[in-house]
Amino acid sequence: STSLLKLVSELSKFISNYDISKPKKLFKNEYWKSEIWDYINSTNTFLTNVVNNFESQKYFIQDVSHELKTPLMQIDSTIELLEEKVDDEKVLKKLKNIKTITSNINNIISSLSFLLRWEEKWVNFEEIDLNIYLNNFILDYKDLLKQKNLEIKIEENSNFKIKSNKYYLDRLFWNLLSNAIYYNNWSSLIIISISKPIVSIKDFWIWISKDDLEKITNRFYRSNDSNIYNSSWNWLWLSIVKKVCDIFNYDLSLKSELWEGSEFSINFKI
Repeated sequence: STSLLKLVSELSKFISNYDISKPKKLFKNEYWKSEIWDYINSTNTFLTNVVNNFESQKYFIQDVSHELKTPLMQIDSTIELLEEKVDDEKVLKKLKNIKTITSNINNIISSLSFLLRWEEKWVNFEEIDLNIYLNNFILDYKDLLKQKNLEIKIEENSNFKIKSNKYYLDRLFWNLLSNAIYYNNWSSLIIISISKPIVSIKDFWIWISKDDLEKITNRFYRSNDSNIYNSSWNWLWLSIVKKVCDIFNYDLSLKSELWEGSEFSINFKI
């Protein structure tokens, strides 16, 4: 009947728009002892189970992240003590490598926490000059760039300011730049281009296959063939970039060519 088709259509739309990270009330079932009652009831049960599983996984990751922070802090403090007492350059180099690894683990933990339980700090906007911001921002990468003999070049084709939140902007560019640095070739170049209203980050090493272009911002997605030189590429960093862009309604786009590299662009819609 027409009413039944309408009901099915409403239920279908409800399921399509259901966001397990922001669960809403279940579909109202007022059709006791009717043909559709079991169908609606099963759908609501399924959605409830999905939400519960999602919440369980979220809290599990949060608990694990919390438990990992203490031993990582202990490792860092122990390394600092050893660095003060050790003179052997080879040992100091190994200690530095351990420190870098623990720092990377800490960053991964922070990234997981951000994805699973982001704080609403974005409501506090401030005016940010992107030219000044990015020139200052890359200074934090000085040591890492030196290790891989990489260079970051900023091309300032225009000047522009945005109203945003530095907390999230830091995460946006930290993850884009970390991605470009970590997966880039040694002795290579990264170009940051500022052309109002777009900021792009281009590397000359990473290649992403067309099959992966639509999946790269999916949380925990891993590809076996996106980067011809690195078959274990993890997209966690890029899922955070996508999260920030969604929060502020920025447009994220990507161009990738074999042997030429990849270019991530953020349109701030000024």
